[in-house]
Amino acid sequence: MHRGLATAIFGAALSACGPTATPAAGPSPAAADHAVEAAATSRPAGVALGALNPCVFTPAEIGVALTGQYAPGVRVVPIPGAPRRDCTYDQQGGQGQLRVNVTWLEPSSAATSKAMMLNMLAGGTAPMPGDPDGAIFQDQTELGTYALHYSRGNLLYEVRLMTFREGAAAAKAKLLKLRRP
Repeated sequence: MHRGLATAIFGAALSACGPTATPAAGPSPAAADHAVEAAATSRPAGVALGALNPCVFTPAEIGVALTGQYAPGVRVVPIPGAPRRDCTYDQQGGQGQLRVNVTWLEPSSAATSKAMMLNMLAGGTAPMPGDPDGAIFQDQTELGTYALHYSRGNLLYEVRLMTFREGAAAAKAKLLKLRRP
């Protein structure tokens, strides 16, 4: 568990039990994020957390794959210490959005972590037979959102169409046209 999150949970549990001695202060969120990134960069295998860039597409390549005009990607400010980085690409005219979420997995347990995360997907899921990255298509038609999940090394990618009105088959075809970083 992330040290900053563990400290916050422990502190909340202590305060719920009544007055106690003041616990030693945990690391600040910035320090905790740095500690996670430092640990990631010290690992010999895999991509480091600090090297994650979720804005992997250009507006032009998104436009070709999804047939529309998109603004450049905007990185979402990460939650301190979280092993995930996010980027959003807004479709011009406010009609939709493409989101790219990249989750860093501990290289030594990436396969197990990936399997656990993919088992928790909501909506309908369908593995893509023969896909070199083990892609899974996620269908949440009732929400108008569809995603392609796949992994590259110790990175788990979620490429998600938001407010997409053309249905699951069209979403799947369009997501499969995007290159994989």
